[in-house]
Amino acid sequence: MVIYSMLKVTHITLDNGLKVVVSPTENPSVVCCLRGFGGSNYEHKNEIGTAHTLEHLITYGTANFPNKYEYRNLVTEKGGKITGTTDREDVAFLTKTLLSDYKKGLLFLSEIFKDPLFNVNDLKIVKENIKHEILLNREIPSNHLLRCSYKILYPKQRFEILNTGFIKHVNQQSVKKIYTFYKRLYHPQNFALAICGNVQIDEIVEYLSELLPNEITGKPAITKFHRKTRAFAQQTLIRDLKQLHIKIDYYGYKSSQKEKYAAYFIAKVLETRLKKELSYKQQIPTYVLQTSSFSTNTYGVFSTYIAIKIADYAKFVKYYCMIIDKLSNKEIYMEEFIKLKHKIYANIIFELEKTSRRASFLSELYLHEQVTRDLNKEVSNYRNISLDKIGKVLKELFTQKPKVSILGNGLTAIENERIWKTYLHLDI
Repeated sequence: MVIYSMLKVTHITLDNGLKVVVSPTENPSVVCCLRGFGGSNYEHKNEIGTAHTLEHLITYGTANFPNKYEYRNLVTEKGGKITGTTDREDVAFLTKTLLSDYKKGLLFLSEIFKDPLFNVNDLKIVKENIKHEILLNREIPSNHLLRCSYKILYPKQRFEILNTGFIKHVNQQSVKKIYTFYKRLYHPQNFALAICGNVQIDEIVEYLSELLPNEITGKPAITKFHRKTRAFAQQTLIRDLKQLHIKIDYYGYKSSQKEKYAAYFIAKVLETRLKKELSYKQQIPTYVLQTSSFSTNTYGVFSTYIAIKIADYAKFVKYYCMIIDKLSNKEIYMEEFIKLKHKIYANIIFELEKTSRRASFLSELYLHEQVTRDLNKEVSNYRNISLDKIGKVLKELFTQKPKVSILGNGLTAIENERIWKTYLHLDI
């Protein structure tokens, strides 16, 4: 089933291993997203935080463009935009330009594979900026909690440390370490390039063949997998805040697992039920409440995040556990099911209308192991999820013991454990 012409894509893998996917639009702008296996999951023990530092430093200049302003001006001179992100799995660089300038965006991205200049003085500047970034994220409760929640999901693994590393790790970084990480992973075969705009793939392939080597370089990225723990786990991060910030995590599903579609639906059901029960029936404010199911190449996380007054915490846990229990017994009503399916489908289409979001989505779709690499099938798999499949995933999800992270003040670990033991009937 074809959803809309905007979801049509063409794709090709170049001789150098780069996966290229193009989604045509009538927009007067073009978005290019280059995504690769260069996230913190690929760091060695002595490289903590290097992936993130490299993402910043790499735009400071190359052999062809030794001046960082000249390099960035390829895109920004005529109003274009550049963004970069590093997460646990990937590094991504995105350019957005007017249609007439899109090749400048491709030129900028191609330079990432060519002799970047890792200058000691530039590294000092980048390291100071990253330290400020770490402190800023700590001061934003939701960001702080998100980054620290991995500590109890994946203890004694790279994941338990911040994606950026701590400040001590930033201080330990060197040009040599960054260059070693770069040479190991930054090869076209470890990346996917997604382009959204009124462009033709043949023209793009021809241009890229002028910019990049036409043969395989380097070795494929070696993916690391993660150990899970079955036990209930909790952590309390003491901060002088007026509210408790709470994150409840379960292990979710990888992007290659069909169960991810049901988990995404369950997240929306749970969020809807929680808001209805807490806000309308129990009079607990739910201005900040989100349940999500995140899937990527090697892991997934099913999470609920809420900010509430400490006086409401025990009541929240009680009703959270009651709703989980009802869902585990497959208490999803047909009217609720159909309504949420329509809402989920509409939200996905609305998101894909944003070319930056679509380019990012497509780059993930073609880089990671997936159920399908057909965009229309991927969207249809969310739309066509069945109640039977949802029931099976519900049982898998909520027979797990949760991992609970709390940020705030006034709640001890002993008290928190007692509350969860009471309402979730945990054998702790």
